[in-house]
Amino acid sequence: MSGGGPVVGRRAFAAGLSALLLVCASVGGAAPSTVGQVMTVTGPVSPDRLGPTLMHEHLFVDWFENMPAAASADDVPPAVRRRMQQAGWPVPRDAEQARFFNSPDLTLDMIDELRRDWRLRTNYRIDDEALARREVAAFAAAGGRTIVDLTPYGLGRDPARLRRLAAASGLTIVMGTGWYRWPFHPDAVAAMSVDDLAAIMIRDVERGGADGIRAGIIGEIPVDSRSIRIPAGADPSDEDVRARSGAARKRLLALPVAERDAVDPREIYDPAELKVLRAAARASRRTGAALSLHGVDPWIGYLRIVTEEGADLHRVIVGHADYILADPDLLRMALARGVTLQADYRLQYYPNQSPVGDVGALVAGIAWAVAHGHRDQILLSLDICNKVGLRHYGGGGYATLHNHILPKLRAAGVGEEDIRHILVDNPRRLLTMASPRP
Repeated sequence: MSGGGPVVGRRAFAAGLSALLLVCASVGGAAPSTVGQVMTVTGPVSPDRLGPTLMHEHLFVDWFENMPAAASADDVPPAVRRRMQQAGWPVPRDAEQARFFNSPDLTLDMIDELRRDWRLRTNYRIDDEALARREVAAFAAAGGRTIVDLTPYGLGRDPARLRRLAAASGLTIVMGTGWYRWPFHPDAVAAMSVDDLAAIMIRDVERGGADGIRAGIIGEIPVDSRSIRIPAGADPSDEDVRARSGAARKRLLALPVAERDAVDPREIYDPAELKVLRAAARASRRTGAALSLHGVDPWIGYLRIVTEEGADLHRVIVGHADYILADPDLLRMALARGVTLQADYRLQYYPNQSPVGDVGALVAGIAWAVAHGHRDQILLSLDICNKVGLRHYGGGGYATLHNHILPKLRAAGVGEEDIRHILVDNPRRLLTMASPRP
């Protein structure tokens, strides 16, 4: 949590903000129906307008939004260190690493340090609108037409910027709503109930915020076992953080796939994260918007919460589905549940990693799903969420999918009609608003 007075004061502020948001969510009368249309940042459009679509991107993002700035180049504020450790990240351990973290610019001569997993604060902030226009132009030139921005509250979500980018670029942009992993939650979220959070997401879809810009999808909503609680003042080693952060995932991987669903999600995820998941599933049901999950763990046991809330699993996207697509048993189980599996982050080219990375298992899983009649359940994106993924900073940018991944799918036997179906038809189906259910 960032600074701001004693605990009682912060709780009172959070409760007040919760009440205010609920008032905002309840006023304004019934919203015009958008069933059968796609809600974009410039208003509802026909689903036929979408074309090839990236379903999970972050056109603007700030991972350290509302976090204090460093007092000096050698300083990393305790709140920032704690957020990083709670997310399972290593932290700067000496003055040299602190100065690197606080560097105002990202340059290509920093790549060696990034390869050693040194963290750089500015790498986690994308906020240059002129640069964004240049970056998405490469996607448009490759044939892309629509981008879904899933930047959540607390990480730089900015509807007005997205609308300006849509107008300037000519691309269709769809915006998400929700909250990310709990270490990145705004302070007010802790005091909110499931109903409070669901009401805000419903408002965002049905009417939008004060600017009237409406969300067209719910997400990204995390189910991520890596976050850990770090008490204020504690400073565990990176090795301890890594071990604690990976404990739940290691536990799941030790179990046969058929036995993993028997594990209670409350044993894997923090209560704050499960609260957001439940609220998001409830909002999906009540608005007809699809639900996009940040699902990085090697199981799908969290889907029981989604079904408990009455959400339609055929309108649920499991993003970052690396473990699922690479494990034949888990892949068959997930496809049988009806969810759509999305490959994204691992498909990106970051210059501090090997080009495009080792994506053979993902490509093979996608090819298997298509060959066995499941092309309706596959999506592709890139999840660019750091500067280093942009072309300007040496990354592959938003055209990476067209330039590097589609050729690999073709080589694996995925035909042009199947690729078109995955890039055009599946996004069109999921982004078209369904009828709400009470």
